[in-house]
Amino acid sequence: MLRNLPLLIVLSSFSCACIPVAHADTLTFIVSDVASGTLGTQSFTDQLVTFSATLPLDNLANVPGYFNGTGDFEYDIGAGVSVTVSVAGFGTFVGEDNYIFGNDAFPGLGIGDANGDAFIAYSGTLPFGTTLQNTPSSGPFTGSVTAYIPGDSCVPDQDVECPPYFGTSGGNLILDSAASTGTGQLIASSPSPVPEPSTVTLLSTGLIGALAFIRRRLHT
Repeated sequence: MLRNLPLLIVLSSFSCACIPVAHADTLTFIVSDVASGTLGTQSFTDQLVTFSATLPLDNLANVPGYFNGTGDFEYDIGAGVSVTVSVAGFGTFVGEDNYIFGNDAFPGLGIGDANGDAFIAYSGTLPFGTTLQNTPSSGPFTGSVTAYIPGDSCVPDQDVECPPYFGTSGGNLILDSAASTGTGQLIASSPSPVPEPSTVTLLSTGLIGALAFIRRRLHT
C-alpha cells in the first residue's frame, strides 16, 4: 500500500485540477449581404459585407439593455458589444459605436451604428432560447436583409446623418445599395475551463509531496 502512496497523491492532485473556473460565455450575431458602397475613400461594387457583433453573457443582468425571451432585444457598447465589419477585398475592421437589436415584429437581428444612424437587419429563422445564455449556435440561414439606404431621399437634420454610415477603424462604411437577400447566423461560444489559482496550488503541493516521499524512500 505504501508503495502506491505517491501515485495516489499525484492522482488526487490531478483530480483537483479538473475543477473549472467560471467563464464568460459570449453570443455572436452575424449578418452578411452583398452590397456596394464606399469604405473610407475607396469604393466597392457587389462585394460580400459581413457584420459580426459579439455580446458577453456573463453579466447581462447588470448592464444596459434587455432581452424578452422571444427575440425582442437591444444591447450596445455599454453592455460590452464589440463589432467587426468585413468587406471582401478590403479586410476586417473594428466597429466604433455599435448596437444590436431584435424586434418581435420580425424574427431576426440587426446591427446598427449609434452615431452614423446606419443599420443592417436580417429577418428570418433564428432559434433564440428563452435566455441569450441558452441560445444555441445556428445558421447561417438565408433570409431577407434590409439596410438603411435612404439614397436621394436623404435629408440631413439634427437627428439623422446623411448619408448614414457605419464608423470603422478603416473609415466610414457607406452602403449605396444592398441585395434584398442575405444570411443571419448565431455563434454561441464557451471557452475551455481554466484551472483556478487554488487548484494549481493544490496540484503543485501534491507533486512536491509525492517527490519528497519518493526521495525519502530512495534514501532508506
